[in-house]
Amino acid sequence: MAAVISVKTQVTIKAPAREVWETLIDTSTWPQWNSFIPKAEIVNKQEQPPEGEPQYWKMDQQRKFTAIVAGMKQHPMQKVVAFEEPDPSATGPKAYRICWAVQGYPHFLLNTYRFNEINEVEEEGETYCIYRTGEEQFGPLAHVIKRTIGGQIENGIKAWAEDLKKFMENQPRDQD
Repeated sequence: MAAVISVKTQVTIKAPAREVWETLIDTSTWPQWNSFIPKAEIVNKQEQPPEGEPQYWKMDQQRKFTAIVAGMKQHPMQKVVAFEEPDPSATGPKAYRICWAVQGYPHFLLNTYRFNEINEVEEEGETYCIYRTGEEQFGPLAHVIKRTIGGQIENGIKAWAEDLKKFMENQPRDQD
C-alpha cells in the first residue's frame, strides 16, 4: 500500500556524525534547536533520567511530543521502533538510525513511520555527515491529515532538518 503522506528531506551537516546523533537522540536539547517538535516527554516516569541529565531515546521507549502545527500545539504519542548505532570498534564511515511510530490509534486507521538517518562521510581529509529524515503515513486518517495539515507537517519536517544543521554547525569545536 502506498503512503498517503510521504515527506523526505536531507541536509549535509558539517559536524561529526556522532555529535549530530547524540544531539538528535537527546531530547533535552530539542528546545534549543527544534522549532517543529521542541519537546518529547518520556511517558514512563521510571525511565526518566535525573533532572539536568541527557534524555536519550531508547528502543521501545514512548514519548509524548509537543508538535507545533499550524500555530497550535499537538501531542502525538510516539514509540521507538528502530534504534541502530554502529559498532564502536568498526572502521570506516559510521551510520546511525532511529525510527518511531505513532501510538494511540488502531493500526488500520492511522499508521505512521518517521525515520532519521545519519551517515558519516569521509572525503578529502574532511569528515561530515548527511542527515536524512522523513515520515510516511498510511490509513484513512492520513487522508484527513493530508487535507488539513499535510503541508504544515511537510514544512515542519524540512524545518527540523534545517534546524538541526544550523544548530550543529554553530557549535564550538576543536580544530585539529
